[in-house]
Amino acid sequence: MGKVVAQAIMSLDGYVAKQDNTIGRLFDWLQNGEVEIPTPAGDFAVHLTPPSSEHWRRWVSSVGALVCGRTLFEVAEGWQGRHTLDVPVVVVTHRVPADWVDAHPGAPFTFVTDGVAAAVAHAQTLAGDRVVAVTGAASHRPAASRPSHRRHRHRRRPAVLRRRGRRHPDRAGRTSSLARCTRRRTAHWTAPAG
Repeated sequence: MGKVVAQAIMSLDGYVAKQDNTIGRLFDWLQNGEVEIPTPAGDFAVHLTPPSSEHWRRWVSSVGALVCGRTLFEVAEGWQGRHTLDVPVVVVTHRVPADWVDAHPGAPFTFVTDGVAAAVAHAQTLAGDRVVAVTGAASHRPAASRPSHRRHRHRRRPAVLRRRGRRHPDRAGRTSSLARCTRRRTAHWTAPAG
């Protein structure tokens, strides 16, 4: 059975999305480089720096299934039935979206209504020896913090959303020292290109 990795990308000041649930500048790094890599599903290409492209290739080739929450699924519009990483997706939800399931027959999506632990267990059977990536709010529920998760990653991106958005659950009311320092030194900070 493969590793389970819980991860989140957040701004330096602890936000995971803007108020309208869009990602804003958090994923700009996917288009800030000279190395073009098509996504496994072929729906778009990323443009990464050489170090990021090495990380991307290793990470993408290791993932065997993805676990996410219903909010991420909705915001991404169910990836139109095929996730960008071209892996099975297990969605933690209170209610199965029957209309979506009917509109996407054969889509590799499973909707689990009995919690994150059950979703992770199902994803592990789908992934085999490959990594199960638990992302979004699902990665920060109590079941995702159990020792069976060998890794828990917070990838901070050089963006400060300035109290405008959805806080990461572990960062409620806290700001990183780097974000505090950045706010003191500049009125508006933007990520460097590349």
